Amino acid sequence: MDMTSQAKKRNWRARLLTWSIVVFLALLILRTFVIRLYNVESISMEPTIHGDGEMVLVRFGAPKDLKRHDMVVIDRGEGGPPIVKRIGGLPGEALHLVDGDLFVDGTRAGKLGPPAPPVTLFDSDRMAIEECFVFRLQEDGVATPDFPWDLDTDNPDVLLRLNALSLQPGRETGMMRYASELRDSYIDGEGALKKGLNTVNDAAVAFEFRVVDVAPGARIRARLVEEGDTFEALVEIDAEGSGYSLRIERNPGEVLATSPITGGGLPSFGAEEPSGWLRLSLSNVDNRLVATLQDVATSEQLVRLQVDYDANRPYLGVGPNPGKVPVRSVASRIGVGGEALEMDLRRVEVMRDLFVIPVGDFGVQRSFVLGPSEYFLLGDNSSKSADSRLWGPIQASAIIGRPLRIALPLDRARPLKRSDEHTSELQSHSESSYAVFCL
Repeated sequence: MDMTSQAKKRNWRARLLTWSIVVFLALLILRTFVIRLYNVESISMEPTIHGDGEMVLVRFGAPKDLKRHDMVVIDRGEGGPPIVKRIGGLPGEALHLVDGDLFVDGTRAGKLGPPAPPVTLFDSDRMAIEECFVFRLQEDGVATPDFPWDLDTDNPDVLLRLNALSLQPGRETGMMRYASELRDSYIDGEGALKKGLNTVNDAAVAFEFRVVDVAPGARIRARLVEEGDTFEALVEIDAEGSGYSLRIERNPGEVLATSPITGGGLPSFGAEEPSGWLRLSLSNVDNRLVATLQDVATSEQLVRLQVDYDANRPYLGVGPNPGKVPVRSVASRIGVGGEALEMDLRRVEVMRDLFVIPVGDFGVQRSFVLGPSEYFLLGDNSSKSADSRLWGPIQASAIIGRPLRIALPLDRARPLKRSDEHTSELQSHSESSYAVFCL
C-alpha cells in the first residue's frame, strides 16, 4: 500500500471518529438538556399516563404560555425523579375544592376555558354493550313496543337496531340504560376497569346512529341525570324525514336551547335507504351542558348547543312525597335511544370529568390564593395522587419541562395533548385496542 492510500485511510478513520464523537455528544446533550424518556411507575396520572412502566417523552426547558389543564414536569428538589402533574390553578387565582369540582375565583373551572380531557368509562368498541347497558331485546325476532331492541343484525357495521316505529313519545322501552354507577373509575394499561370509590357528578355520553325509517314524532335521545336533575339532548325528525332539529331539555318538557338544522350535505331519511351515520353527544361538566350533532363521514359538526345553569334542581315529580322531597340520583344516570323511528346504533361511549377529592390543607377547607409565580398542580387519579392539595403550590421555577407523548410500549404510543388541543368536550383519549369488562 503506497503512502497516499495509507494517508487517505487514516483521514477516513479520523473523520469517522470525529463524527462519532459529535453524534454521541449531540445525543448526550439532547438527552440531558432537551428531550428524554422517563419510566412512569406511579398511578397518580391514570388513565392519561399508565403507571405500569410506560415511557414518557419529555421536552426540557421552561414552558411558555401555560394554561389550565396543561401537563407539566416538575422537579420538587428532593433528589427523586421528575414528576408529571396537571395544572389546576394559575398565578394570582383563588382556588377552592368543593364536591369534586375546582372553583377558580368563585367560578367552576370548566367554564373558564377548555375542559380537562374526559375519562372513558365505557366504549362499545372494546366492551360488550349487553354487559353494561340494560335494554329489552326482541322476542323471536319480532319487535314490539315492549321489546324493540335487536342485537342480531345482519350488518357487521351495526351494533344494535332499535325498531320503535310504533312506540309512543315518553315510553322508556325505547331507551337503554347504563347499568353501572358513575364513579371515579378508569381503565388501566392492561385493559382492566379499576372501579373507583367516589361518586362523580359530571359525565358525558355519545353514540353514532343512522335512521332507517321514521313515523310522526320521531326523536333520538341522549340522557344525563345529575343529583336528580334530568337533561336530554333530542334530535327531532319531521314526519317526511327530510329535516331535523336539536334541542336540550331539562326534566319533562322544559326547553333550554333549540336549533333547526339546515344546509347542504345533510343525510336524507326514509325507508328506501338508511341515512348516513351521525354522532349525538351530550355532556354536563361544571354545570355546563353541551349537545352536538356531527356527521361521522366528514367529521363536520352540524350543530352545537351550550347552556349554563347555576345549580341542580332535582325533579320532584317522583318519589314517596312527590313535589316535597327532592330525589337524588339513585337510578340509572345515562340513557340512549329513541321513539317513533327505526334506527341503527354503533360506538356508544360513556365518559366522566376529572374528579378532585378534597383532601389536604390547601384549597379544601377554604379558598386558597396563589402568589404571582405559583401554580397549583393536581393528579388525574385524584385518590392516588400526592399533589398541591397536600404539599401546596409550586414556584414557576420548579417547572422544568412538558410531557410530549407516550413513546413506549409501541402499541400504546399516543400524544399527550395540551389543553387547547382537545377538539371536543367528548374526545376520548384512550386509544388502546384491548377488551374491557364492566364491573
